Amino acid sequence: MVDSVQQTARRGGQRLMVTLLVAALAIWFFSSLIDHFWFIQQIPSDYADAQWSGEWQSDRVSIVSGRLVAILPEPIPRDEEFDVDAIVYYRIWCPYRSGSVVPMKMVGFLPSEDSSARGGNTDTPVVIPATFSFKGGDGPSEQTIDYVATTDEDATIFVGGYRSSGPSDMGRFVLEKH
Repeated sequence: MVDSVQQTARRGGQRLMVTLLVAALAIWFFSSLIDHFWFIQQIPSDYADAQWSGEWQSDRVSIVSGRLVAILPEPIPRDEEFDVDAIVYYRIWCPYRSGSVVPMKMVGFLPSEDSSARGGNTDTPVVIPATFSFKGGDGPSEQTIDYVATTDEDATIFVGGYRSSGPSDMGRFVLEKH
């Protein structure tokens, strides 16, 4: 009798775990779907033909993340500053700026490829450092974000990190050309 009660309780616990897992996956799936369609609706028409997009993720607050869309010059100049128009999207579940798009005007810099970095081997990939910086607002609401990334020799992907002040944050990002 005790064994059958324990088996019934165990089966009930297993059903509960499966139900909770299915519910969590459904919530994640539908939240992601809603976020995707909300993001598409929020993109300004100026960025409809932007060839660069990616994602960002805060390292300090794991649920703070979003997407990036940028307009970079074509071709990207080397050894001189260039302007970058970008939008930063905050996912709908972010506690900060939930579901909003923030336009940013940045200044970028990409040095020339240093051929000596290959050491004479043309099969060795070259990693080129790139920087982007943003300053917005004024007075106590001023925000500064510094992005530091590496890119390939064709400058078709930027992978790196960022540091923000006002609010203070650090994280990572990927920006790819399509």
